[in-house]
Amino acid sequence: MRVFVILRFINPIDVRFVSNQKFYKGFLRKQNNILLKVFPRYYKKVILVKSKIFDEIPVKKKYHEKYIVHLDQYPYSRDTLLTGKLKKKKIDIHYKNLSNFLKHISKLFKKKIIVSIHPDYNQKWVKKRFVNYEVVKFQTKELIENSFIVTFFDSSAILYALNLNKKILSIRSKLFYHGKKYNSDLYSDLINLKKIDIDKSEYLSLNKKDFLNQLNKNKKNYKKYLNIYSSNNLKTSGTTTIINYINSNFFR
Repeated sequence: MRVFVILRFINPIDVRFVSNQKFYKGFLRKQNNILLKVFPRYYKKVILVKSKIFDEIPVKKKYHEKYIVHLDQYPYSRDTLLTGKLKKKKIDIHYKNLSNFLKHISKLFKKKIIVSIHPDYNQKWVKKRFVNYEVVKFQTKELIENSFIVTFFDSSAILYALNLNKKILSIRSKLFYHGKKYNSDLYSDLINLKKIDIDKSEYLSLNKKDFLNQLNKNKKNYKKYLNIYSSNNLKTSGTTTIINYINSNFFR
């Protein structure tokens, strides 16, 4: 879309609200670049705000550790299919490996598995893949609040788990993105999350105590990540900042 702004077909957007401090600081560093007079940006202004995830956490609520919550990734989601259609045989193998892994950690920690899926996913289809587990929609936040461990492939909901200081496990599978670096690695690498490859059997030899120690140790990286990429250190909520800015600049 920026090309249309450069060609003067459309005007740049007045303001963009972001929580990513790296993006924000990068925008500010380049704001006096003389080239912007010839090649204007898509946004006139960028405002740093606190991420909305911090507006959604109930105040003074008790959290529990009842479940191992798995945030599943649908093989037929739009984002997944961008890399090409997946073969049924590979999908079958993936879910067999995933079910075996979940069964193992459920037994290891004596916790119930609950599978949480995005509202757009086909729940009936997913339930057929997880015959031994409850598959739910529209309860991701409540389940994370009461999770013992949260496992995931690729989900922005993991930010909620970070803010609640939950134990998080990143799962990898050859099914998605051909087993190469993919979205969950953006979280895993920056936060140093524990990764497990369900296509391999190393997880069968997990030492319960060492495993939990590592998950808890990784929590020390959560705050720094949230400060940089979600602006957790800002005092005013993102919703309040946005409303105040709009009222002051567009409804005077």
